[in-house]
Amino acid sequence: FHYGPNMDQEVDTAFEKYDTNHYKMVKALYNLMVAKNLNDGNLLKWTDPGTGEYVTLQPADLSWIEYYPATGVSGSEQYISTAQNVTSQVNDDVLTWSAGYGIGRHFRYQASPLRLNKNLIIDSASYLPTPTVASPHLRLMYYMSLSAGISVIVDGITWNKKTTKTTASTIEFRTSSGGVTLWTFSVPRAWDSADAEAVGLMQVKKSGNKLSIAVMIPHSFFASAQ
Repeated sequence: FHYGPNMDQEVDTAFEKYDTNHYKMVKALYNLMVAKNLNDGNLLKWTDPGTGEYVTLQPADLSWIEYYPATGVSGSEQYISTAQNVTSQVNDDVLTWSAGYGIGRHFRYQASPLRLNKNLIIDSASYLPTPTVASPHLRLMYYMSLSAGISVIVDGITWNKKTTKTTASTIEFRTSSGGVTLWTFSVPRAWDSADAEAVGLMQVKKSGNKLSIAVMIPHSFFASAQ
């Protein structure tokens, strides 16, 4: 993989120190600025080096949420944890916040040449409380902000940044002028140690003055996960 104006520089996705409180990754087809502390408020800034357009992401609350995929109706929420005051550990292209969501619940970013992998790692189902809501889904919430030239495409339609939209498809971030896809949220998936897999949903909505994107995985996966 190569990057740069002439695509003649070899990609290196290792995180490097930027300053006392941040890491950077700027030797790929996208640039990252990442705070060391998980609850920094603006943990991640993803920037397209060609246009300067950006998306910021802050992992927020982890909850059991009552959700009915067939109707799109949601109900009660059972709070589990929010992002903790935890400092990351760096290992080449991986940043890990051990116990970032409490004991047995960790958060990780791994940079690859084409995408950033965002992982919530749960040591075992015993580190999740028993859900008390009906039709439970585990939901990890992110708050996000977008540069002025970014449009969010959900199910092929430009999101108005007001109504709540739930999808089982990839969410695209495109340039408002030209419609070039700069970044995508792939369909969320969960795996256990026996390689059992579950496919989840994503939901974008306006939460107060903030935009948010939530990842939801059904409880049935965790009930039998190894």
